[in-house]
Amino acid sequence: MSFGSGPRPEDIMAMSKGAQFAAMMPELEMEVGRLTKEVQNRVFAAIRDGTLTDEAAKMAWMEVYAAFMLVRKFNTKVKLGVSVGETFADQMKIGE
Repeated sequence: MSFGSGPRPEDIMAMSKGAQFAAMMPELEMEVGRLTKEVQNRVFAAIRDGTLTDEAAKMAWMEVYAAFMLVRKFNTKVKLGVSVGETFADQMKIGE
């Protein structure tokens, strides 16, 4: 981030991407919740049936963890965009 001369193109890109990711977050969180529920149902069914293997349990955990990390990465990009936007808010006011 550059503080003296206004936002650079990469600063504007960070703000833009942050806004795009923020717009996608509700749908992403809903999809991750659905995926997590599916994995839980599959694991509980395997436990109930006595067919859950160590490998299947690890794979289920990896699915849930990967989805969690994706949400976390998107949240980080949203926070970065907000931070950059707040840094340059005064300099970017239009019509004043």
